[in-house]
Amino acid sequence: MDVGCNVALSQISNFYFSGFGRGGTLMQEFEQLIGDANSRFGEMIEATPSCVKIIDKTGGLLVMNAKGLSMIAAADFEMVKGKSVYPLIEARDKEKFIRFNKAICNGERGQLEFELVDLNGKTHHMETWAAPYQLTNGEFAHIAITNDITEKKRIEETLEKQRGALEVTSRLAYIGELAAGIAHEINNPLSVIAGYAGLLRHQISSGGIDLEILDNHLQSIEETVNRISRITHSLSSLSSDLPAKKNEISSMASIVDETLNLCAERTKAQGICVDVAIDESFMVNVNRAQISQVIMNLLTNAFHAIANLEDKWIKIEAGSRLDLLIIEFSDSGTCIERTVAERMMTPFYTTKNPGQGTGLGLSIAESIIRSYDGRLSYDPISPYTKFIIELPFAELGAL
Repeated sequence: MDVGCNVALSQISNFYFSGFGRGGTLMQEFEQLIGDANSRFGEMIEATPSCVKIIDKTGGLLVMNAKGLSMIAAADFEMVKGKSVYPLIEARDKEKFIRFNKAICNGERGQLEFELVDLNGKTHHMETWAAPYQLTNGEFAHIAITNDITEKKRIEETLEKQRGALEVTSRLAYIGELAAGIAHEINNPLSVIAGYAGLLRHQISSGGIDLEILDNHLQSIEETVNRISRITHSLSSLSSDLPAKKNEISSMASIVDETLNLCAERTKAQGICVDVAIDESFMVNVNRAQISQVIMNLLTNAFHAIANLEDKWIKIEAGSRLDLLIIEFSDSGTCIERTVAERMMTPFYTTKNPGQGTGLGLSIAESIIRSYDGRLSYDPISPYTKFIIELPFAELGAL
């Protein structure tokens, strides 16, 4: 089959190298070279919606079908026959394309994305699949099928921007929902500080100061100030500009702890027991704010689910499997109905009352985890509500 194809392609190339110059037509040459039975092969090449081209090791254009000519805005093949395609390649991709062409002409196969500027000055984003092709003179050239993916790239960029906007919307929705809780988180420690300050003022006014009591009160004030500092730091991390922050190797335990700082008073006030068991040595290479957002989403959903239960608990446990960190996030809520579980990762799907949720949380959390080659899933077997996060461990060499 390969021999037959090579013979046919060799004949096709002979036609292209000489037929155009003599004024021959594609169908006439095919009928003479490979017979009427296979002459429709030429029609297929001309009618294909992809560019079919052959270029030599110096970039000279030897063959190009009608679709390819339209992609580079050439009126006919004579305009570009034998000319180098390198000047058409966008400057930043030129060296990459030249190396690619040389590799193909040396017997390799491959795929490449690059930008091309057509003869009218318009830029196109191209994707090509190439293989070596032996010419009749024994030299190897580069045969390829190339597509214009400019519109595809535009759509992908638009979707990525929309996804980023949804992440911001979802994150701000969490912060709005937590606003009352955050005020409670800070007001309680402030009340503690005010109380100790009042006690110290009373001791001063009474004329008797016990240095040991003074030291204890000051220590309590310092601890409370540090508590407020941790809350504001965690809030700043969660509300930061996610796309602008880079990945960093972090302890998963510290990310979870940082997120829990935002709702410690809330869990205490609602009587929720939170149990965390994550080894400090479990390191991941992530954007801390993004992972914090995932944890916050799961916490928020758990708060809603168990708010009216007598037994209220949340467990966050971590283990390992091969090169994956496995985090099990459970709460005392009952298992989720199958119809809901099947749809809950879908954007804008929510079972909460109007105004209580955006329906974006789990969808965005799932996409964040997937962006790290991980997985967020629901465990339908557990008697309680359980979500499982799988993330690759950070490579030790990156530490």
